[in-house]
Amino acid sequence: MIDITILIDNQPCNTNPCLISEHGLSVYIATQSCQLLCDTGASGSFIDNARHLGINLGAIDCAVISHGHDDHTGGLPQLLDTLPSTRVYASTHIFDRFESSRLGSARNISAPDSIARHPLLTLIENSMWLTPDIALVVCDTAQHARPHGNRHLMANGMPDTFAHELSLAIVDGNQLVIIAPCSHSGALNIIDSCCRFTGINNVKTYIGGLHFTDGPHTANESHQFLNDIATHHPNTTFYTGHCTCAQAQSILTTHPNINIFTTGTKIVVK
Repeated sequence: MIDITILIDNQPCNTNPCLISEHGLSVYIATQSCQLLCDTGASGSFIDNARHLGINLGAIDCAVISHGHDDHTGGLPQLLDTLPSTRVYASTHIFDRFESSRLGSARNISAPDSIARHPLLTLIENSMWLTPDIALVVCDTAQHARPHGNRHLMANGMPDTFAHELSLAIVDGNQLVIIAPCSHSGALNIIDSCCRFTGINNVKTYIGGLHFTDGPHTANESHQFLNDIATHHPNTTFYTGHCTCAQAQSILTTHPNINIFTTGTKIVVK
């Protein structure tokens, strides 16, 4: 059994007004052998939410940063101040300079460089096994489409290739549970990469934003995704939120296997 809790998301929790929401994502994962944190949201508020939810972050074995944008890395200084012995895994490219022009002129969305030299920060270039049943996976294919919203994102002054993006592939028996917080590389490409690296082709659950942003492309992109998963992954259950816009969410949830997460959502994979 794998327990997953969304510590912070764009959307507030309807049943727990004590929980803070923000434009960011942080996910707590507990497997039978490991407890870990994936991403830290845009601030340290995920720590307060964990406390309200009864989750002891002091018991985590490590933290993983999925990519270098500040809505996933903004709380890293607070995490390391609170839990200074926590090992953090991230891409070697996490401290590149990232910019977004989606709201007009380019704005800096880079990770805080104040922790760049932290002794427990472990930077990786290639996919690796974190534990015997949890892999960190670099997407190594572009066979399927990437999100349209990527067009507004830059890395070091060039269009972002998302070499800094990592996903978690958790082995659950003969199946995978994949956590890919923003899916910038494209959910289907990430699934293919996780399956190839782990050698397991059956994906039970996929959890992550899809980066389907508002615009004239949203409906076509969302409907194409529904067609693609019907063809390639008809038995996979998807949970999405964060960077999946409201219009896309409305279209995607017409599919019985697609669900929306918010701050405080608990997902139990049995």
